Amino acid sequence: MTLSISRVLADAVALWRRDANLLVRVGAPFLFLPDYAMRLLLPVPVSADAAKASFAAAMQAQAQFVGDHLLAYLAAAAMLQFGLAGLFALYAVGPDVRAALRRAGWLWPRLMLAGVLVGVPGMLGLFLLLPGLVVFGRALLTGPMLASEPPVSAIGAIARSVRRTRGDTVAVSCLAAVALSVRLAAAPFEQIDLWLRSLHAPNPITLAVIDAAGAGASALAQVAGVLIAVAAYRGLASSGT
Repeated sequence: MTLSISRVLADAVALWRRDANLLVRVGAPFLFLPDYAMRLLLPVPVSADAAKASFAAAMQAQAQFVGDHLLAYLAAAAMLQFGLAGLFALYAVGPDVRAALRRAGWLWPRLMLAGVLVGVPGMLGLFLLLPGLVVFGRALLTGPMLASEPPVSAIGAIARSVRRTRGDTVAVSCLAAVALSVRLAAAPFEQIDLWLRSLHAPNPITLAVIDAAGAGASALAQVAGVLIAVAAYRGLASSGT
């Protein structure tokens, strides 16, 4: 194993400390604002009655909700992927937000496709935990490779990531687990949001603050995932893997 988990995490923290201003300038409009708007403006996805009835009823209500607001979900997902492309591009073109966003426009479609190709089997694998972590871990370098290496397709970048992480499966799976677990930081705010909305007349200011905190936590988790991927990519590159 050539990849040190502690070294990658330390490097990711160092990148945040150095580049926080740039990361916020890219992340705020594309990671935070769309999520905040979705949380604040859309109704409760699953009613309390459906949630209490059964798991199947809750899933049916969730599917119906997504179907009713599909365009909003697609628009938010597209903006999120563009923001992620911009963050990866920052570490390919240097500390220039405008140049990074221009590169993101070229990178965006392939990153979206790669997200689907990795995300679907990865999320299915998470039902068994370890297979999902392995999928996300072995594909961890896909974003940095799309942004930093000679033009390659989404499938080609995934294949390169799998090859590059050969021999480091345990390390990259652990890093994927860290990146995914950071996203749980938004869960308490989501639960508070659901509780507030279950009240007859929730305080709109309190709701706005809670939703802002949840969207902020979610955005920071996405940034953390990018930094972990970039740090891992650089760590393997410096080791000659």
